[in-house]
Amino acid sequence: MVRKRGPEGAGRAVARGTYAAGDERWSRILDAAVAHFAQRGFDASSLARIAKDVGITQGGLLHHFRSREDLLVEVLERMEVASRFVV
Repeated sequence: MVRKRGPEGAGRAVARGTYAAGDERWSRILDAAVAHFAQRGFDASSLARIAKDVGITQGGLLHHFRSREDLLVEVLERMEVASRFVV
């Protein structure tokens, strides 16, 4: 079964069972990436620093996102969805 990533209501599977911890970690990675990209910019942000802030290894981060570019795409998608709710 393929789980869709993204915010609730945008095709994301509801967290259940053993997926809940992974989904929560995925969300924490995105939160840290948003902060890093906003503070340092994309070019100066590293997966190692983002992983350290989340409390996981870089390999653990790469389990969820294949590359820094994939992480950026998810951050941008999150921002796009969030902007839909701004009135």
